[in-house]
Amino acid sequence: MMTNYFPLVAAFFLLATLTAHAQHFRGRLVLGEEIARRRVEQAGLEKLPVSSTVVPDTATAFAIAEQVVFSKYGRKQIVAQRPYEAYLVDGYWCISGTLPWGYVGGTFTVILNAATYRVAKVYHQQ
Repeated sequence: MMTNYFPLVAAFFLLATLTAHAQHFRGRLVLGEEIARRRVEQAGLEKLPVSSTVVPDTATAFAIAEQVVFSKYGRKQIVAQRPYEAYLVDGYWCISGTLPWGYVGGTFTVILNAATYRVAKVYHQQ
């Protein structure tokens, strides 16, 4: 008698694929790229060509954002929001903190012009 393991194997690979991206954020609430895109749009910023990007990666974007939010909100409060999430949207880095699952509160958001290193917007949600 041959057992059909296909549904079980397919379910395993589907689950592994869906959760692989979030491994770095295990146990944290991640809002995702769509929310980042909305935040950039709501800021009313003009779209910039991606080819003008000077801030090359998330590590650089995080370092710049931390300088701003550490001085504005305090290092301890911001470090508690690590790991951060960042998305390059229309020539801007949208960097936000994350919260543990079930935690009630808000996180910081920094929108950074990826071509000039200038902070376009910074705020903290409640």
